[in-house]
Amino acid sequence: MKDKASVICYCTYKVKINCSQEFLKNYNYLGIQNDIQKLSNYQMDSIDYLIIFANKYGINSQTKHMLIYLRHIFKRIVVVSETRINILNDYLFVQSNLAKNNLDTIIRIAQRSNQKHITYSYKRYTTKCMQLLLELGFKKSHKGSLYITEGSYLLADSAKGYKVYQNLYSYLASIYNVTVESIERCIRSAIAYAIKNNSGSQSEVFNNKSNKKFLLAVNNIVVQNYL
Repeated sequence: MKDKASVICYCTYKVKINCSQEFLKNYNYLGIQNDIQKLSNYQMDSIDYLIIFANKYGINSQTKHMLIYLRHIFKRIVVVSETRINILNDYLFVQSNLAKNNLDTIIRIAQRSNQKHITYSYKRYTTKCMQLLLELGFKKSHKGSLYITEGSYLLADSAKGYKVYQNLYSYLASIYNVTVESIERCIRSAIAYAIKNNSGSQSEVFNNKSNKKFLLAVNNIVVQNYL
C-alpha cells in the first residue's frame, strides 16, 4: 500500500485553514509552521507539498530566498496569494479567492498542474558535486567548497526559471547569513587552494577565470558525468 502524501503549510500571517475529513484520511497533514527556518528540520524528500499562505503583498524577500534554499526538501511548492509578487515561476500560484484557505481545493489544483518542481535530487547532486571537488583538489572543510556546491546546484535548476546567475552571491549570502564579499572571497580562496593541490584531474575546469563561470563548468561536469 502506498504511503499517504505529506502536506505542510507555512503562513506569513494568521490564517484559518480548513479541510475535509476525507482529506485527513488521504493525506498526512503535518500542520502549520510560521517559522521558515524550521522547515529545514523536516526529513529530506519526505514532504510532498509545501503550501505557502502569503498575504496580499505576496511573499517577502527573506521568505523567497529561504525557499530557494529549501526547495530541495519539497516535491511541490504551492503559493496561495492575491498577487504574484516575489513568486518564482516554478512555484504553483493559486489565487486566494479560488483557494478559500481550503486544502482540498488547493491540492486538487496542484494535482492538475503539469509543472515539475525540481530537476535534480539535492542530496544526490550535492554529494556528487562534493565528490568532484575533492577530486579536483578542494578541501571539504573549506566554506568555499560548500558555497561552490550550493551555488552549482542553484545554477543546475536555473533553467527551470530561477534567474540566479546575475544574483548568485546575493542568494548564497541570504542563505548562509553572510556578506556577498565573504561568499566571493571564500570561493576564490577555495579555488586557489584547489589549483595548488590539483593532481591533473580535469584541470581544464580551472581555465574559467571568473568564479561564476567556474561554477557553471562544475555544474556541467556533475550533470554530464556524475548524475
